[in-house]
Amino acid sequence: MESSWNAKHFKEVFLQALLALPRFLKNPIHGMRDLPEWDWPVLIALQAALGLVCGLLAAILSRSLIMIITSIFIAPLSSLAVNFIFSGFFYYTFLFVFRQEVNFKLIFTHLLFASIPVLLCNIVAPLIPPIGFLGVAASALLLYVGFRENVHADEKKLRVLLIGLVVFYLLTVIAQMIRFHHPNSDLKIRATPESIDILEKELQGDR
Repeated sequence: MESSWNAKHFKEVFLQALLALPRFLKNPIHGMRDLPEWDWPVLIALQAALGLVCGLLAAILSRSLIMIITSIFIAPLSSLAVNFIFSGFFYYTFLFVFRQEVNFKLIFTHLLFASIPVLLCNIVAPLIPPIGFLGVAASALLLYVGFRENVHADEKKLRVLLIGLVVFYLLTVIAQMIRFHHPNSDLKIRATPESIDILEKELQGDR
């Protein structure tokens, strides 16, 4: 009886959480200032559901059957993994840099809602690459508002931290784009005239 009640309670709260998302999207700034207090099962299920839906939509736009199938399993897990990793990062950053201990579930909740712009932008990011950066910048802004209002973190340190993360992301994307457009640059550097001569002599010797 107790397990059935828990399942029923979870279903009711999870449906409430889904209905809360449209209200959050209407005014994300206000939403980050007044985050709900949900239990872990609801938070995990909601993060996985967001990752699944956005991952599936991105795969459908890519018109790849393999991506559609794999996203069903990979997208929810990767969304959860990223949230837990960054929650741990912010937990220890607040602990050692900001000198304050913040509830881990509260940090996870902030990242859940702040991840919505990134997840939405990732749907069309393969078609419009720059929109991915806009999603990251929007998520950083939401985190700034949420951590400032709910955690009362030092605003100066918080700005430096979040801007640093956004810049690091931008530099990483630029580096990947350069590597993608010049995949054989390392090979060209290694293929000097001297190395080509040595290779030709070795081939002639084998004959």
